[in-house]
Amino acid sequence: MKQPRSKYGNKRTEVDGITFDSKHEAQVWRALKMELQAGAYNGVARQVSFGLPGGVTHVADFVTLNKDGTYTVIDAKSSATRNNAVYKLKKKQMQNCLGIQIKEV
Repeated sequence: MKQPRSKYGNKRTEVDGITFDSKHEAQVWRALKMELQAGAYNGVARQVSFGLPGGVTHVADFVTLNKDGTYTVIDAKSSATRNNAVYKLKKKQMQNCLGIQIKEV
């Protein structure tokens, strides 16, 4: 059975036994994994949920645990998904309510 076309035309891609929502997200994973192996981070987590006001949740594609104990929230976004109204609202809420700046790649 053929899968229906996704909303933004992305193609699910498998890397390291993990299925990613898009080729771009898989590429970002490969890059982060290489940087982790090179010692740039203490760790990398995938699909991390953040609770926002009103019972809303934002699921970040990746979070890196940096050497200095801080973390970076990373979302692999195309230009189409960056302009999605719901995503833009969640991004603002992450900044205004939680003080977290999302790094888009």
